[in-house]
Amino acid sequence: MSNFKQQSNKPKIDKKGNNKTIVKLLIAIVLVAVIVVSIIGIMQIIRLKKNINSIQSAEVGNFVFFGKYEQDNNFFNGKEDIEWLILEKKDDKALLISKYALDARAYHTKHERTTWEECTLRTWLNGSFYRRAFNFNEMARITTIVVSADKNPNFSEVRQGNDVNNKIFLLSCEEVNLYKDLLANCTCDSTTYARKTRKLPSTNATNFNCEWWSRTMGYDGTDACIVDWSWYNNHGRDAEMIKGVRPTLWIHFV
Repeated sequence: MSNFKQQSNKPKIDKKGNNKTIVKLLIAIVLVAVIVVSIIGIMQIIRLKKNINSIQSAEVGNFVFFGKYEQDNNFFNGKEDIEWLILEKKDDKALLISKYALDARAYHTKHERTTWEECTLRTWLNGSFYRRAFNFNEMARITTIVVSADKNPNFSEVRQGNDVNNKIFLLSCEEVNLYKDLLANCTCDSTTYARKTRKLPSTNATNFNCEWWSRTMGYDGTDACIVDWSWYNNHGRDAEMIKGVRPTLWIHFV
C-alpha cells in the first residue's frame, strides 16, 4: 500500500485574493457614487444660482422658476420645474405664488372647526410638499415668516387662530385682495397631475381653471375661503372638499 496520500484535483480557492477583489470593487462603487452625488450637487447649485439671479432681476408680475414638483403626471421623466408669479419684492426677498394649482387637497381632513394654524393642509405644505419640491440648497433660500391669522372681512367673528411661523403658506383673503391686479392676470390652471392623480375638478369643460384655497376660514369655521370665478368667496367651501393648492413663499437672494 502506498504511503503517499492521493492528491486532490480540486483547484485551490484563493480567499485572500477574492476578498481583495471584493474590497476593490466596493471602493470603486463608493467612488463612483461620490462622483455622481458631487456632480448632482454641483448641477443643483448652478441651477439654483441661475434661478435666484433670474428672480432677483425679474420684476413684480413676471414668472420665474424655483424648485421641482410632479406636474405632467408622467413619473418616468422626473419632476418638472415649478413656475411662480412674483407678487412682491422687498429688500433682498421676493414673494412667490405658484402659477398653477400644483396639487389638490382638502383644507382639513376632518369635519370640524379648524384654523390655518390647526389644519392638515398647513402641515402637508410645510412637511411633505416642502421636502418633495425643494432640495437642501433651495430650502436654505426659503424664509420662515410670521403668517398672520387675518380676519374674514365678511365674518369677522369667525375664529382664525393664532399667527404661526411657516415657510410655505397660502394667501389670506386680505392678501388675495391686495394682489388682485396681479392675480387677475394669472388665470389659475391646474396641472395634469392635480387633475388626473389628485382628481381636481375644473370649473368648466373647456379649460383647466380651478378653484383654489386661501388660508382664511369661512363663515362658520368648518369652511375655508376660496378664489373662484367671481374672484374670492368669503363664505367659503367645506374644508373637506378637494380644491386647488397654490403654495406661496418668500425667498431671499443672499
